[in-house]
Amino acid sequence: MTKPGRLHSAPAWTRLRLYARPIAGKAPTTAPDFQPAKLMIQQAGRLACPKTSTRPDSATAALALPSLHFVGKVSSLHRIDQRDQSVFGFRALEALNPTSLSSCRASPFHILPPFDMSNAIAYAHGMAKNLHPLAEVFGFPTEDMSTAANRHRTKRLCPFNNKVPNCTKDKAQNPLGVCSVFHDGEVVITCPIRFRQSWMIADDAADFFFAPNATWTTLTEVRLKDADGGSAGNIDIVVCAYDKSGKVYDFGALEVQAVYISGNVRNPFEHYMESPAKNCKMDWTNEANYPRPDYLSSSRKRLAPQLIFKGGIINAWGKKTAVALNKGFFNTLPKLPEVTKEKADIAWMIYDLKPPANAGNQYELFRERIVYTRFEPALNQITKSRPGKMEDFISHLQEKVDEKLETPPINRTLENPFGK
Repeated sequence: MTKPGRLHSAPAWTRLRLYARPIAGKAPTTAPDFQPAKLMIQQAGRLACPKTSTRPDSATAALALPSLHFVGKVSSLHRIDQRDQSVFGFRALEALNPTSLSSCRASPFHILPPFDMSNAIAYAHGMAKNLHPLAEVFGFPTEDMSTAANRHRTKRLCPFNNKVPNCTKDKAQNPLGVCSVFHDGEVVITCPIRFRQSWMIADDAADFFFAPNATWTTLTEVRLKDADGGSAGNIDIVVCAYDKSGKVYDFGALEVQAVYISGNVRNPFEHYMESPAKNCKMDWTNEANYPRPDYLSSSRKRLAPQLIFKGGIINAWGKKTAVALNKGFFNTLPKLPEVTKEKADIAWMIYDLKPPANAGNQYELFRERIVYTRFEPALNQITKSRPGKMEDFISHLQEKVDEKLETPPINRTLENPFGK
């Protein structure tokens, strides 16, 4: 193998063995609990060009992947191919015939860049099956037993720019320090303060609201009133642009949309906090009220009302709104009609979390993309119900009527209930 993405051979294909191994660092020596992935390639040329004729068995090359055992499991080459392939390097141990047989690309195989051991925890973490719902507690992964993580858990601190050093979620005296949860292999942010990491959301919102050279600052929890002086709610974050004398000349509203939880997340949290080192690997899968993200309630009970009341006032003033939300949440929304940044009233800033590379670090918030829309078309899409089939509803009504007619009430008149 002499060129990235191309297979080479001579008419007499020599048996070739490739190994997937870390180029830097060493994996733990724990024996794997699964068999190494093996894939017999009947013909390398046919793999590269499926229309080529079948070659004899002497041309068979065996590809054996040694055991890969970090936090999770890798049981097949297909599993590796679905992930960022930069974490593995392939090295040919024997290749006697470098003559090119085919110039077609063999898509499943690549010469890959060196393995970066600093990413080992992140990728292995993504492969592991989570037996409990807690992804982050007081700002750190639940399995992190570093000094920084233990300090935040012991003192119940928030590392994400809360208004006070401590976590204040749910209860100030006994805060629910769960920043995010696991769901279907993803990490879902459940605390709005979690989005404040490095204030990336404010920087991205300011880029949408103002010119590139604007000077700006942020104000949190700003009360908004309607025409009658009644409260329309608090704006999560107002980004204010000001001139050299400090006079505010423009602003935009930044709303942060974390996800509601259905089920009980406090029970596993309190159990974990009893002994983090022991309970970080707890199995909570069989417990009642297992917590899961409730995307439907998050959009109907929080996102839609905020856009209607607060967003309606901001839009009537001719100002812009930015909405920061998790990737998983945005993916559950109906498709929104997109426009260019210059024509947009709303910027949907979609974020996700990368697992930490080293102990003592937090998950890293990163912006996946931004979707730009007009205000009214987006609001109409989010608040519009998707009607089901009327026939199904009529069938349901018929069942109810049938039940009622099958057991009619018995009406009997007592002529003289008190007499003889």
